[in-house]
Amino acid sequence: MAKSRYLPIALSLIVLAKGLESPVNAQLGRFGPLDSPIEEPFEALREHLLPETLRSDDCLLSPIILGQSNEIWSDRPLFLWKADPDITYELIVRDSEGQELWRQPIANRSTSERSEVIQSEFYGGAALQPGQVYEWRLTPLTESDRDFMSFEIMSEEKRQQINTSLEKIERDNAGRTAEEISLAQATYLIKQELYADAFNILYSVDNPSLALTEQLQQFTRDFCSIDS
Repeated sequence: MAKSRYLPIALSLIVLAKGLESPVNAQLGRFGPLDSPIEEPFEALREHLLPETLRSDDCLLSPIILGQSNEIWSDRPLFLWKADPDITYELIVRDSEGQELWRQPIANRSTSERSEVIQSEFYGGAALQPGQVYEWRLTPLTESDRDFMSFEIMSEEKRQQINTSLEKIERDNAGRTAEEISLAQATYLIKQELYADAFNILYSVDNPSLALTEQLQQFTRDFCSIDS
């Protein structure tokens, strides 16, 4: 009789434990003890972006990817593209009325001997405003006839929802390294189809591990069809 009396309690505890392993926690990127966090965001990127995603000649990966939404979370976007190492580029960002906000010449900083490399640059102007559309152009200094493209900083309400989720990931992964937390946050952003923001998080890691650097290099080479 004693066994049967405690059986409902035991079953309740099992159900409660299962409930804690909710899809919400998984979606927010909480790592379990057996997970491999270094690979998770790149597996998600390959699932979402390869092989159907459109590529421009410059293989733009951020702040927009062709065929994907041009809405982003970060107000300091990352620009990420396939570059010719012999060319100096210029980035221009302006508001929707054409007023220039930032202009940056970018010489190749790669030590690679490849004919094509992945180049990155973070926006360095004044913070961009939620809900506003901005235009940008990446062009070699020898050209000036390329069209501007647009991106939009998401509304303040949506940004706050993302901020809340990213903060929860940081709390849930207390005790992890800053890099591991960034990997979890990037995985969450990928699942929200905020690919450019995921790259922003990954490229913002201070002193990235060799494993993270190699994963970034391998994914961008695969995506942009750059020979290893």
